[in-house]
Amino acid sequence: MSIAGKSKKYAMNLLVLVISLLVSSLVAELVLHIFVAGGPPKVPTQFFEYNAELGWSKIPNRDGWYMSPEYTVHKKMNSKGLRGPECPYQKPENEYRILCLGDSYCEGISVDIDDLFITRLEEALNDRDDGRDYRVINGGTSAYSNDQELLFFEIEGHKYNPDLVILLVCLNDIWHNIRNHYGIWPKPVFEIDDGELKLTNSPVPEFVIPEAEPPDEVAMKFTAPAIKEWLNENSRIYSFIRRNVRSSDWLYRVALKLGLAHKIEAPDMPPIEGVPAVSPLPEEYKVWNKTPPPDIKRAWLVTEAILARLKRKVRAAGAELLVFYIPDKGSVEEKPMRTTMQNYGLTDEHFDLTKPAKDIKAICDRLSISCIEPTEQFRQEALRLGKLDRGLHFKFDGHWSKDGNRFVAKILQDEIEGRFLKK
Repeated sequence: MSIAGKSKKYAMNLLVLVISLLVSSLVAELVLHIFVAGGPPKVPTQFFEYNAELGWSKIPNRDGWYMSPEYTVHKKMNSKGLRGPECPYQKPENEYRILCLGDSYCEGISVDIDDLFITRLEEALNDRDDGRDYRVINGGTSAYSNDQELLFFEIEGHKYNPDLVILLVCLNDIWHNIRNHYGIWPKPVFEIDDGELKLTNSPVPEFVIPEAEPPDEVAMKFTAPAIKEWLNENSRIYSFIRRNVRSSDWLYRVALKLGLAHKIEAPDMPPIEGVPAVSPLPEEYKVWNKTPPPDIKRAWLVTEAILARLKRKVRAAGAELLVFYIPDKGSVEEKPMRTTMQNYGLTDEHFDLTKPAKDIKAICDRLSISCIEPTEQFRQEALRLGKLDRGLHFKFDGHWSKDGNRFVAKILQDEIEGRFLKK
């Protein structure tokens, strides 16, 4: 065959390939438009409203999108304002109920409901096929501290007649347990008066929660913004790829190489070598101090009193209490740990990033509360996943990824089966 003939054949094959790809894309787009309800998100949704007793609470039946540079998550609240399916207060006779209390990790702002540890835990327990039905209820609300979680249980959570209550505790809970606001949002706060908890700033002063605003465009950068936005609003395939580039390390690196994305700047990015720390240590991180200042000592006293009261209330409701400490990314992964120490100028002599976990465990031991302190388990799993170019947390956000939620569900499953379901 002549050179001209070969060129013509190659050109024809290339044309067939291009046409095939276009037809396949159009068919896939059509199928997604038919079978996938709703279009790609155009704006984020505000899920909270003012609550005089709790400060804020989730809006019943609210359905929308939570958006961040790394993920876009569909969230739907049930008629009682909980993220998840409808759940009556009345418990069926053969049902074992678990109520989870916590903040954004528990609510699950970073993953879809099917990937949330609560859903995975419920599925795993029902796979036991032991003659009982298991239901895991999501009582988490973003930005709540342990004081609000206690109040939520007293006001609403006990109505679900749980057999087990799981409280998820973060290191920033400790500081906010003595604050009457979270950021600009007012909240109730407990003080210790004559050895007893006394609720203050209640009812919470009324305030207006502003509507959610779209996040800054930091993950994708195209030369034709108008075309890009049109595709994002009208193409299921494009919006899916765009969201997943943000949450996948290798896709993100490819996009960087091709110039389709630019680097996301975040607090946990490594500082420039040789540049001294300039960031003051935030108040909530003073729990790392090996010799806590007076306000942190007071915060720990209030926290212990909150856990003691929650245990009493849970027991009075006929349930058992399990505390799960959430190791922060900086105490689990080596690189963020070094970066955190350098950014804030911390030294091993005076600071310990694992101290909050140890202190929570010590409180639970004193109060005879079952406690999971999984820092070492998290470290081992983070090392394993790192070899696969995956992680327990999102790269910049710090909330649990799908892998993180799967791992937490497994830890909880093992603890529940070994400690609570053998009785």
